[in-house]
Amino acid sequence: MKRTLIIVIVIFFISGCKVTSTKDAKISFALETKESLEKYLSTNNLNYEKNHLYTLKDIRTFAEFNAQDKLSLPQVLFFKKNGKQVKNVFNHNECTNIISDFNQINDLKIDESALLFKELLDKIKPLYSNKVKDDMISVVIFYGKYVSSHKSINNQSFEWYEEVSKVDKNDVNILLVSLDVMQNWNLSKETKESIGIE
Repeated sequence: MKRTLIIVIVIFFISGCKVTSTKDAKISFALETKESLEKYLSTNNLNYEKNHLYTLKDIRTFAEFNAQDKLSLPQVLFFKKNGKQVKNVFNHNECTNIISDFNQINDLKIDESALLFKELLDKIKPLYSNKVKDDMISVVIFYGKYVSSHKSINNQSFEWYEEVSKVDKNDVNILLVSLDVMQNWNLSKETKESIGIE
């Protein structure tokens, strides 16, 4: 049963690789809250677990992600049990290193220049509680309300989330991370204006 589910996930990822990216979409930032994010997920009929929901930590992290072109969507990252990121998996519409079994992630090449999982955890914060366990494979899926005008972008992220969520939660850490600007960052008027928020 578990092997069949993994194969279904792989087929789903392969078929979902040809999607529009944020480079083609109109971007419109707004200040978001926990409630606005949950409403957005519910409006998109996403069956999510609250302990999977995360946001960027602060405006510095947002600026860092922007400077490194990490606000581009859809995006999913896979981390080995040792916390190292697998190289070139499903990002920027490149379907390389297709994963047929989550346990094989530990055998794939790592991206030496990428963040370690624990470093990524320092840049995000849970909307509810942090249920991340050490020494587990981790899947981090990003979405952003700022690309709502191009629904297929977030739909791809949500489809990935739904498929990964079918895996035994004792085997995989699953994080669904909003890349949106958060109201609780308490931004100055100048900062809001610089990113197009009135």
